[in-house]
Amino acid sequence: MKIELLVDNIELKALVREAIEDLGHSIENTSSVILAERNYYKDLLDKDKESTIILLINENESHHLQEALDLGVDDYINLPTNKEDIKARIRIALRTKKFVNDLDKANYDNLTQIYNRNYFDSQISHLISNSLADKSDLSLAIIDIDNFKNINDNFGHLEGDKVLQQVAQTISENIREDDLLARFGGEEFILALKTNLTTARLIADRISKNIKVKHPLTVSIGLSSLEDGDSVESLIKRADDKLYEVK
Repeated sequence: MKIELLVDNIELKALVREAIEDLGHSIENTSSVILAERNYYKDLLDKDKESTIILLINENESHHLQEALDLGVDDYINLPTNKEDIKARIRIALRTKKFVNDLDKANYDNLTQIYNRNYFDSQISHLISNSLADKSDLSLAIIDIDNFKNINDNFGHLEGDKVLQQVAQTISENIREDDLLARFGGEEFILALKTNLTTARLIADRISKNIKVKHPLTVSIGLSSLEDGDSVESLIKRADDKLYEVK
């Protein structure tokens, strides 16, 4: 594991470096865990939203600690300290980082690197509830690659995998950050759009026109929009029914 060290005090820097090396890790400029003195952490929080940040703070600076934790610092070490305490804090940070990374990976489809069906299922009910509560728009699109079996049969499954990746990338490039895209299964994708049906149709048309893969290929898209009394099942069923109408 790579660990970054942002410390000016020479003696403290040597102590932390020794602790890191004792644990068998290396010190790098880009890393997932950063140990930093107080004068560095605000810039880090502005620039780095992914790394675990451990603040090294003097006991007489404790009035800054609550602010640092509120802003997003993950842990802290009171100074003066010792090597064993530093090692313990690093171990905790690394275990937590691994746990979070493993959870995150479980939400993604290994092939296409978009969300998987399980993650979509865990989120769509919340989206529906929120939209019904605040009377905001929500639309659903089910996207199916037409005649995908022919690609597998004629060019092999590896080529089919590349097509799935390219289609997933095209869809991702033509939606907004707060839209929810997942692989629905096989050659189908599902997309929750925080917009009305008219705009959803425009987005669907844009996706269809921008599909760029090695082989001649089209997609069919079924759309539905949220109505009062809808459940997850009814919203998906209407989109699925529309998909089969257009195929």
